[in-house]
Order: sequence, then structure tokens, then C-alpha cells
Amino acid sequence: ASVAASFPNSRCVQFKPSRFCTSLIGSVAGVGSIHLSHAETMGEAMNLSASAGHTGPESDQTVLQKWNLDAESIDKVRELQKRLSDISHPKNCLDQLIRFLRARAFVVDAAEKMFRNMIAWRLDVGADTILQNFEPPQFLQDYYPARTLQNTDKEGDPVLCEKMGKVDLHGLLKEFGHDIMLKHAIWIREKMFGEALNVWARGPHQSHEGRRLTLIADMAGLTMGAVASVEVLKLLQSTLTLDQSNYPESAKKLILLNAPWGFQAIWNLVKNWMDEGVREKMVIISPADQSKMLDLYIGLDNLPDFIGGAIDTTCIDDPFYFPTAGKVSDFQVPKKRDSGF
Repeated sequence: ASVAASFPNSRCVQFKPSRFCTSLIGSVAGVGSIHLSHAETMGEAMNLSASAGHTGPESDQTVLQKWNLDAESIDKVRELQKRLSDISHPKNCLDQLIRFLRARAFVVDAAEKMFRNMIAWRLDVGADTILQNFEPPQFLQDYYPARTLQNTDKEGDPVLCEKMGKVDLHGLLKEFGHDIMLKHAIWIREKMFGEALNVWARGPHQSHEGRRLTLIADMAGLTMGAVASVEVLKLLQSTLTLDQSNYPESAKKLILLNAPWGFQAIWNLVKNWMDEGVREKMVIISPADQSKMLDLYIGLDNLPDFIGGAIDTTCIDDPFYFPTAGKVSDFQVPKKRDSGF
């Protein structure tokens, strides 16, 4: 609150309530490393098939312009569209195909295999209907201390901020188990990358289509004992696999703050589970550089007070109050038979 007080324009309502948060480093959903130059000719877009989920050449052109593709990359998009013409599914759209191509360095064979595996996975786990057929325990929906900010990063993309150090993953696993936690992770992603970004795009930033998320994970309060267990690491690995295989290029940067002593040991293990492009988008910021780097990427006026920004998150009576999370054992968690699963 003392930091927020130094910014006279600080308001609680700059936070948008969100239950669509991710958990731990699994939130870095398939970030890619390919830098593409400006399109040499957007006229190429006029030749792309509208059968991939868009209404016509104009919307294809918009998508290609959003991704800033060059002529060679557009050719590869066209080739992937042809190869996947046998798949009738909402995911078979131009935007998604570009994400899968980026995740595989624009190697069409690899992107096609990845995309087909994703469709098979969705059918196997019921991802297409999970929002209708699965309601996570209310405790899980309310517990996570994360919010999607109303304002954007410096490139106009959405920002998700999470108090990762306050999340008791061990306690959550003990209470709900690995399968429900992973199913909840799928539910979160279907919400966040579907409903949440669509709603965001219709809001005050509707002139910019949300392309990829910037994720800020504040690890203040995290202890190595909280993550250095077989169960937690297994969940972390499962979540990373889920993201990289099925939701590629959903995040462009994951900024880690206040890494605890001993974090390097965990990082040396976890980074081996990540694609190279994902590792390259991880930004671990030291306390000395925190304000400077956050202002560079996002702007302090758009960030919450607990990481040095201007947004007051302490208004408990305000619907935009940031959850506190903490030890699961400190809460009265409904019995499983009463929690909807």
C-alpha cells in the first residue's frame, strides 16, 4: 500500500477478476523462439483458404498481419492447411496453425504431426466439452492468487500475474490428487485461451487481438520444500507437457521474480522438460533489476503493488481484491463428495 500511495492514480479496479490462472512454470504454455520479419507482401493472404476457420480473405489477412509473417512462412502456412484439410475441428484455423508452426520452427512435417497429436489428445480427454462436463471444486476456483490485468504489456498483449510463492501445491495435491489437478489445469486453459481472451478482446483493448500472454510469477514466500517433492514435480512435468504439446505459443514471456535460495537446483531439473523455445522466453529477474525490467516490459503503472507497481490490491471489500492463498490446511476445504467431482 505504501508503494501504491506514491502513485496518485492507483485504483483497485485496475484488476480484472480471473479464475483462469495457471500454476507454477507450467504456465509458460509453449512459448516460441522464432522471430519473423515483416511480411514482404500481405497480398499472399488473399490466396489462403477460408476453410481453416475464418470467414474470408480479409480475416485471413488480419491473422497473418497480426503474426507479422514473411512470404516464406506464409507458404508454409498454406502447405500445412492443405495437409490438414481432412480435419474438421474449430482448432483447425489459421491462428492455431501458425502457433503450431512457430512451435516447430516452421518445419511443416513436425507441425503437422504435433497438430494431429493435439486433436487426438483433445478427443481422448474430452477437452472440447470440458467446460460443459466438468466443474472444478469451488475451492480450486477461488484459491489461486492470480489476476489478468486490465492493462497490457508494452506490445499490447494481455498480462497475467500470479503469486506463485503463495500457492501450496503439496497441500492441493494431498487434498485433490494429481488427476483432478491436471483436469483442472485443462479446464483453466480452455477458459483462459477461449473465453477469457475473447472477453478481453471485446473490452477496452478491442483494437488489438490478444496474441500471446505475458506471465509474471512472483515467487516471494516459496520454499524449496514446497516444490521439491516427487508428487509436485510429477504434476509440474505433466503440466509442462500439457502446455507444450497442446497449447503452443499461448505465452510469449514468463517473468520470474523473487526466486528463493536454492531455486537454481530446481531450475536445472525443470528446464530439461522444456522445449528450447520455452527456455529462451524465461526471464529470471533479480531484486536489484526488478523495477527497471518490469517498467521496460509492462510499465509500473500497470502492475500490482506487491511487485512494486501502482495498483492497490489491498482493498478487501473490493471485488478486485487479490486472493491471499497460503496453506491449504488453513482453509475449510469441502469434502470431495460435496465439491462436485
